[in-house]
Amino acid sequence: MANNTKILIIDDEPDFVDAFRRTFEAKSYQVVTASSRAEAEGLMETEPDIIVLGTLAPAGQAFATHKWLK
Repeated sequence: MANNTKILIIDDEPDFVDAFRRTFEAKSYQVVTASSRAEAEGLMETEPDIIVLGTLAPAGQAFATHKWLK
């Protein structure tokens, strides 16, 4: 059964992104990924239903991205 929920995963750590992507895809979620805020901005046109935000290095980038998403 297909799931129409779209999840955007944002993090610069490939292992983190891959683990979440595989988990969500196994449950038939649609998944898009970004490794930076700039890349995420370009993907917002896909209108994700859920956003998973990692800690993004350098320190503080995750907080700035969270503020931008808000």
